[in-house]
Amino acid sequence: MIKSIKLFILGLNFVTITFAQELCPPALVDALFYDEKIELSWDQTTAWGDLLFEECFVSCSLASEAMTVVHVDSSCGACSGGWFRYSDGTANDCGEGMYPCQDGGGDDFSAYAGYSGTDSTTGIYAPIDSRLITNEIDLTGYSSAFIEFVEAYTYPEDANDSNMVEVSTDGGETWDVVYASDPVEVGQDFWFNGIDISDYVGNTIHVAFRYYDSIGYGEAWFVDDIRVWGSDADPTDPYFDPNICGTFFHYNVYMDGVQIGTADSSQFTAENLENDVEYCFEITAAYGEGESSPSAEICSTPRGPFQVSPLSISAGELAAGEYVEYELTIANFDTIEIDFDLSSIELSNVDAAMDILWDDMENYFAIFSDPDGLWAVGDSLMASSTYVG
Repeated sequence: MIKSIKLFILGLNFVTITFAQELCPPALVDALFYDEKIELSWDQTTAWGDLLFEECFVSCSLASEAMTVVHVDSSCGACSGGWFRYSDGTANDCGEGMYPCQDGGGDDFSAYAGYSGTDSTTGIYAPIDSRLITNEIDLTGYSSAFIEFVEAYTYPEDANDSNMVEVSTDGGETWDVVYASDPVEVGQDFWFNGIDISDYVGNTIHVAFRYYDSIGYGEAWFVDDIRVWGSDADPTDPYFDPNICGTFFHYNVYMDGVQIGTADSSQFTAENLENDVEYCFEITAAYGEGESSPSAEICSTPRGPFQVSPLSISAGELAAGEYVEYELTIANFDTIEIDFDLSSIELSNVDAAMDILWDDMENYFAIFSDPDGLWAVGDSLMASSTYVG
């Protein structure tokens, strides 16, 4: 089995980003363009009190230095895997594929805990026991406390054990498990966690993310946007709500600086737009206490329902061993399925035209009638492929 080590692409759900104000704004607006319309979606930020610890791994080269890493390597002779370590035991800089640390930002780094390889001293896969530990966090003077973080996995089906989030009140001598992360349950999409650790208020604590694999060669764990909050709210209150963003009313949607509507959920469709014209959007949250600051601006351009560029490709006669390369874009910006085919025509003999591709691009290899050609196909979501004839 060949496993990718570092790059990892995730589905989108929601996220929390810290802002100084309590009127938490929307963030990470996404725009999907169609024929004469653009569909918007976004995420709502939160605030759960005083932010006591935050690590978002904004730099790949510095990610492994942001928190303390402790590997327990006594159970194997040539240990590998764990936090910021490849399956061969060498150091790894970071994981990739997470949300940016700031709304509108471009970074996508995270902490990375890798699966192990073979222990050369035993000939079997190495077990892993590895902790990623925060600095000391002071919970004295608070009545409630919470941990937030984002996680995801690659190869979750290979996992042998759950991973853990732990809390220590004695400087790391002993640890209590406050959350068990099941790789199969979490899967490869973003999984957002809010953990109540109010039982530990009145103490100074450390928080650890423990990657544990008793067998080895399992999954890879990605963790990002780690936050620890302290709050004066009473967790025994039946109306207890840790979120202090304000009394939410609705979202305001702005297009090119002008409000065009409101939304009760984190989705909105701007319709009756002109194709091939760029539109820019911002979203704010309206609270009983006022209006939040706007999200980072995002721009998008609606397109006609079906576009092909260029419509034809022509190549002159080639000598043996020569080749030419062209790029063809086929795009469907509507929800209606449109059939199409690609044909090659020998201009000196137009009767010899032949279809070279008919396929929905969902197969690994396309079905084609050109026996001398090779078409390497991705998938319909990526809508890209390469033909060599």
